[in-house]
Amino acid sequence: MVGAEEAKMSRSHSPKTAKALARDQERIVSEWFESHFAKELRDQFPNEFAENVDRATVSKGFLKPLLQLLVGYLRSGDPVLRDLYLAERTRYAPHREGREVLARYFTELLPRHEATLLDAVPRSERAALLARLGDLHVPLCAAPSKDVLGWPW
Repeated sequence: MVGAEEAKMSRSHSPKTAKALARDQERIVSEWFESHFAKELRDQFPNEFAENVDRATVSKGFLKPLLQLLVGYLRSGDPVLRDLYLAERTRYAPHREGREVLARYFTELLPRHEATLLDAVPRSERAALLARLGDLHVPLCAAPSKDVLGWPW
């Protein structure tokens, strides 16, 4: 049985928006790389995983598949694609620094990535896409409510 949150998210799919994003994937991946590995972001959130990365490798092996997961989710509303997308978002993130730092990191990074996505879609689709992305990214930007497992992060 699908939960209320999954039902809400699955209704949010937009094939038209997904098609526009897929069509502009090279520009999106390039701009995502620039913002993801920007010096000021690395200075603010030191992270050994984001140092000395190869642009071609990261673009082909991480950012392009990440965008494809997002496009697939927007096309279908499939919660499995949503969950994979959210899990992959933590790659190259300062995940060893704790959930609070990770949430602040995503609060800085995701608006940059969202702006790149908004530039790829028609103006008439932008408000709906921004709302969907906001809902989608809540788990990444939210600080943990409590340490339920006793883990250090």
